[in-house]
Order: sequence, then C-alpha cells, then structure tokens
Amino acid sequence: MNLVIVLFAGCGFDGSYKDLYLHFACKHPASATRFMFDSSFSVHMGANMKYKFLQEDDHTLFILNYGVQTFPNVANIICMGCLQNKYSYELEAGGVHSSLKFNSLAQSLPKWTVGLPVKSGLEDQNFINNSSWDHKIQVCIRRKGEE
Repeated sequence: MNLVIVLFAGCGFDGSYKDLYLHFACKHPASATRFMFDSSFSVHMGANMKYKFLQEDDHTLFILNYGVQTFPNVANIICMGCLQNKYSYELEAGGVHSSLKFNSLAQSLPKWTVGLPVKSGLEDQNFINNSSWDHKIQVCIRRKGEE
C-alpha cells in the first residue's frame, strides 16, 4: 500500500493515496481547483500564495507548487496520487505582450509539506519580487502517453 502524507494548515492527512482524494473532497472541498485531463484551465495565485491544490475526477490530486521565494519565481506540478501513474503537464504564464511555456513530467511524491522548495519548473520572471500581484498560470495536465 502506498502511503501519502499531506501537511498543510489545519490538516495532517496520513493514509493511502486512494483515501487522499476522498478525504480532500469531503474535508477540504473549497481548497481545490477542479479540472479535467487534457483541458487547459487558469489558476490564479493570489498574493504570497505558494501552492494550489488541483483535483481531477479520476481520484487524483495534484499540487501547483509556486516558489515565490526564489529568483525568478518557479512553478511546477506535483502528483499526490498513485506513484506508478505518470502525468505530463504544461504551464504558461505571462502578460499581454509575452508569455513563457514549460512542459515536464509531474513529480510524484509520497509526502508533501507546505514550503517544499520548487527545484525546477516554469521560471516566471514577469512577477519577480512583486508579491502584491495576482499571478495567472495556464495549466494543462495529461496522462503520459496522451500528448
């Protein structure tokens, strides 16, 4: 059995990845952005937000991990579902005149804690050191092999 631990404000879930989705849907329904695989969607990161939960209907939970503490800001996707499943993702951020795109495989982690450093991902230089802005990131997550 794969154990998953998710630690964020007010929650210390410790259980199987199969139970994680139901726990999240029941206990934290307003904390996640719902999405469908293969469809692009916008995620708004408010001032000083460092992560956002993304919930797909196939019982998989993802985390958009946003490193506002780094230079430049870096965003990536972490999968908190079955560690054997593979997912790819595309992130796009930018302004009216330019944008940046990043494609990668979602990192699967058995444990996630608020403040986990973002090692690699979309380097968003448009919002450097401006934590008072809303940051909009376009996200598309796919099951690997469906690109």
